[in-house]
Amino acid sequence: MNATRKKEMEAEKEFAAFLSKKRILIADTQAASRVGLSRALIGLGARANLVVTVDSYDVAREFLGIHKPHIVFCEYDLGLNCGLQLLSLFREARPDEKDTLFVLVTGNTSQSAVAEAAEKDVDLYILKPYNVDTLRHALSTAVKDKLEPTDYVKTILEGKQLLSASKPHEAMAVFERAMQMSPKPTLAYYYLGETHRVNKSVQIAKMNYLRGLEYNILHYKCLTGLYEALMEQGQTKEAYNVLKRITRYFPANPTRLSQVLRLAVMTGEYEDIEHYYEQFLNVEKKSPELVRHICAAVIVTAKYLLKKGEITRGLKLFHAAALTAGTLTQFLSEIILSLVDMNFPEEAEKVLKRFPPELESSRLYRGLDLLITSKLSSLSLTVSKGRQLIREGVYDPLVFRVIIESSARAGLKHSAEALADRAAKIWPDRKMEFSDLATQTETDPSYVKNASKSAE
Repeated sequence: MNATRKKEMEAEKEFAAFLSKKRILIADTQAASRVGLSRALIGLGARANLVVTVDSYDVAREFLGIHKPHIVFCEYDLGLNCGLQLLSLFREARPDEKDTLFVLVTGNTSQSAVAEAAEKDVDLYILKPYNVDTLRHALSTAVKDKLEPTDYVKTILEGKQLLSASKPHEAMAVFERAMQMSPKPTLAYYYLGETHRVNKSVQIAKMNYLRGLEYNILHYKCLTGLYEALMEQGQTKEAYNVLKRITRYFPANPTRLSQVLRLAVMTGEYEDIEHYYEQFLNVEKKSPELVRHICAAVIVTAKYLLKKGEITRGLKLFHAAALTAGTLTQFLSEIILSLVDMNFPEEAEKVLKRFPPELESSRLYRGLDLLITSKLSSLSLTVSKGRQLIREGVYDPLVFRVIIESSARAGLKHSAEALADRAAKIWPDRKMEFSDLATQTETDPSYVKNASKSAE
């Protein structure tokens, strides 16, 4: 046996001994991948009773908090979540990083690039498909780097410990020293930025994140740090542009997608909403909060497009929002009111049909139905239908608005004023609104000629 092979065998033995003492978590939605990786690790020395496999982000998160594994193998895509989201939880569970590993598993080269962008926060990424030999080599190299870190990494760890111990000034000095120890000190700039943020120096923190991005334009930590610093400074436009970059290169998890939707609307970047809607459609499990955010954003964008004269795109988005809203009547009613206001009552009628059948007797539904009737049918029918609703006790501001306005347009002045007084007693804060509707001068001559005598 030559010396090289003997050395390799000793290294393999040491690596097997290292694995045998570690609790390992494998998080992957694909059963075959979980089983294959588990078997490979056991073959490399891991103990079967210490290897746990899970198929979802939520279960992985719970396991991390309770059992605090030493090593995590995480698929890049975990349903609607990204494996990178588990990283901070892992660091919290295992703050002593000397004998821990976070391994991101990915299925294509573009995702590998994203994993690389996280720099030293991810200890290792593994590209599928892999074999036992490549797995052993990659893991053993990562373990060696962890147990025998470079001076640069040691210095970063020293600074992080000082930061955790609430010693920001000492930590700053250490991170500044680390910058001189690497040709690409992105991580040092990131942690220096974090230290300045802790010390309430947000502008200086922002400058450090930007310096870090000069070395690695896709550094995940620097991007998120820069976004948060810009938000703290109230620079929403600049923060949106950074968040837009993050969502372009990193999977848009529900929380991040909600944030970018909110900022896109705040900054008037409506043209981007259609792209985010496509991302939303690809999210497997849509949280109620995300559904509300996407509905609100799409409705605002649809209004924007109609005002621009882009009728086809605007109406398409309105109906997309209605489909997404499902049984959320507050959004369905907003869509209907907007379509009627923008003179598309036929489209509003289509959306009204999306109301759940059990709500067709509700005040909201009947008020919206009357509003659409007022735009699609005669004044005579509208007034008659509105009065019937009031006789049935359907007291809703929208019902009164429609019948007061329709009565005034029909030349039924006394009826309109009486209805306005009645409505004002129910909703006194809207007295002026009802009064203005009753006293409008625009009338429909064809209705007045045929109906005014009997209706009054």
